[in-house]
Amino acid sequence: MNLQINRVVFKHEFQKLLWNPVTWAQLLFFHAYAGYFMIKAGLGTFSPENSVLSNYILFFGSAILLLLNSISAGYVFVRPKMYRVIDILLATPLSLNSFVYTSIAVCFAFNSVNFLVHMAIVLSVCHQVPGVRDYIASLIALGINLLTLLLGAYYTLQSKNPSQYTAVMVLLSIMLLTGGVLAKSKLHLSGSDMLIVLVILLIAIQMSYKVVLRHIEKEIVITT
Repeated sequence: MNLQINRVVFKHEFQKLLWNPVTWAQLLFFHAYAGYFMIKAGLGTFSPENSVLSNYILFFGSAILLLLNSISAGYVFVRPKMYRVIDILLATPLSLNSFVYTSIAVCFAFNSVNFLVHMAIVLSVCHQVPGVRDYIASLIALGINLLTLLLGAYYTLQSKNPSQYTAVMVLLSIMLLTGGVLAKSKLHLSGSDMLIVLVILLIAIQMSYKVVLRHIEKEIVITT
């Protein structure tokens, strides 16, 4: 992948996102909600003998990252599109591809940091040392997050209603939470099964990069 990430824009956007008072209010509510409800409900859903942590990460961890998408992508993609800020940015030497890749990198970095914070809270609660399956589960959750960011970038920039993306992320997170509760201790993926899922996910990310993002048209971004 030839990623055109503008370091200056990345630093500027990440700092704006991180130090925005609205973002802090959302994160405080998010971590309080995720820290109390999700950990209590999620860890209680899976039986200890069936790898509590890896199942929690696959369902609840992925759902948490999708909720974080609604915060980060909502600020980096949705708001600039709705308020026509992108039109001004694209009038500068900053290319459309560079804007897209840099914005995705900002969202992914923001989501990853908050995911690690949440997992640190989880580990402190369950007193469990993460194993190989748990790390693979984390990579799968982060991969799902990156894939939804790639697809979300295309949708928000090409759509007349970019705000629908945040609603879709919330809906998908609810579906994952419901799936986690319904699966309970019935789900047991071996390490090899999880590696297969991870490989499929990486292929999907590669295809999204090549097929989806390269079809973003500057004219549609400006006119819609």
